[in-house]
Amino acid sequence: MKTTFSPISSPELFDHNLRCDRLRRYDASSDFLGDISQSSLMDRIAFIKRDFLSILLIGHYRQDFVESFPPGSVVHLPYLKDDALVDQLGQPHQWGHFDLIVANLNLHWVNDLPGMLWQIRSLLKPDGLFLGSFLGGETLRELKAAFLQAEMELLGGLSPRVIPMVDLYSASQLLLRADFKLPVADRDTITATYPSVTNLLHDLRKAGQTNVMQARHKSMCSRKLFQRVEALYTQNHSLPDVQLPATFEIIYLTGWSYHESQQKALKPGSAQLSLKSYLETSPSNQ
Repeated sequence: MKTTFSPISSPELFDHNLRCDRLRRYDASSDFLGDISQSSLMDRIAFIKRDFLSILLIGHYRQDFVESFPPGSVVHLPYLKDDALVDQLGQPHQWGHFDLIVANLNLHWVNDLPGMLWQIRSLLKPDGLFLGSFLGGETLRELKAAFLQAEMELLGGLSPRVIPMVDLYSASQLLLRADFKLPVADRDTITATYPSVTNLLHDLRKAGQTNVMQARHKSMCSRKLFQRVEALYTQNHSLPDVQLPATFEIIYLTGWSYHESQQKALKPGSAQLSLKSYLETSPSNQ
């Protein structure tokens, strides 16, 4: 199958050189979100009774996740860039090559997410499976609210402190736009607790999930602003045990590349029994 990638014009939201630099300090022991999403992805794969013999894993994974596949079947791409995936993978990995592609907790860093999903779908063999996870729009809602109020009070304006994230409805539409078949988007909401905002930011930094937006403030947050953020966070969200909750939304994507054997929706008007007839003859209505 010959496929030409023509990227969609999109704004350069993220500084990928900075992202690469921060990922060099990645600490898997602090990446509890990546661990949660990996476990969920493993469960989804185990539920599908199929042998996958050519697998692309994008992102960070535990060794037990990688070893759950046949030896020699896995290609690992630790970091996802915005240019063509086939160029990142190199020979002999071409379009239509993989049975399974998994992207764990990294798609929210892509400048052109519709284009990246199109590429992922094009890399799949017919009836190949894609599973992805990324942080959704409810993530860090408490921190976003505290920064918003603090900056309005002290600076009279706002700056991009938390990256923009996709909501569940938009995620499902992106799967359709990329021409995935049997698309499903669902989510988990996790609440972690921290003794302070400093501890929260420390965990985010070690997990490689801190702000790398091009439009971010290049200077450090001032002490006065940070203290106000901490005070507002504690005032508005503190739990009875004086811990601070932090919400994380993980959105999961499931989609298949086209194959003629897949289930198809019936054509409108092709049903043999009307809903009215069914309801009239249903035992529960007798």
